[in-house]
Amino acid sequence: MSDERRWSGMAWLTVAFALAYVLWHVAAAVLSLPYPSDGWNYNSTAELVNRPRFYTLDTPTPLRPDDRVIAIDGRPWETAKTPPLPEIVFAGQTLRYTIQRGDQRLDAAVTLSGRPSSPC
Repeated sequence: MSDERRWSGMAWLTVAFALAYVLWHVAAAVLSLPYPSDGWNYNSTAELVNRPRFYTLDTPTPLRPDDRVIAIDGRPWETAKTPPLPEIVFAGQTLRYTIQRGDQRLDAAVTLSGRPSSPC
């Protein structure tokens, strides 16, 4: 086999990093499946921090995409940190979200749901 067809050490390293990246995200998704959700996917960029992006469940929600979540059950949600959920959460539990909606600060009761089941 000629040298032009062999993979260099850098090529193998690139493949290893790409594979590790994919496996890390798959593992994180699998590990989060048993936890309940408020149904929102949140922005984590500096200018849009703690703002719901899109809703993934079929149940009603008091949150809107332009809201900014300030606190959950009285625990402040600091910039670029994970949401401050209680230690034990379960589907059907209602949490009090403090949100900033425009010029108003509101409290909203958000009921956690189980994650949607896979169609497979």
